[in-house]
Amino acid sequence: MNTRVLSIGIDPHFLDYSTLPGRTEGEVGLVMVGGGIRMMPQNTLLFERIVNAVVELSPSSRLCFNSSPETTVDALRRGLGDR
Repeated sequence: MNTRVLSIGIDPHFLDYSTLPGRTEGEVGLVMVGGGIRMMPQNTLLFERIVNAVVELSPSSRLCFNSSPETTVDALRRGLGDR
């Protein structure tokens, strides 16, 4: 399996779809949105924008979620588990 990990730092008030992976590189198999974005009420708009960007740019992508840095590997395993 060829796996690529990409971490994107994003201003919570701006998301430029053209800079996201998948725009020119084909489908992305699995996308993780970390708890630092999802679990903070002030990041709700950013979370919505990320999910909408994934749906628009790579509709067959799966989403996975961690609850802390320590659960990242488990979340990725769950996301890749039945492929």
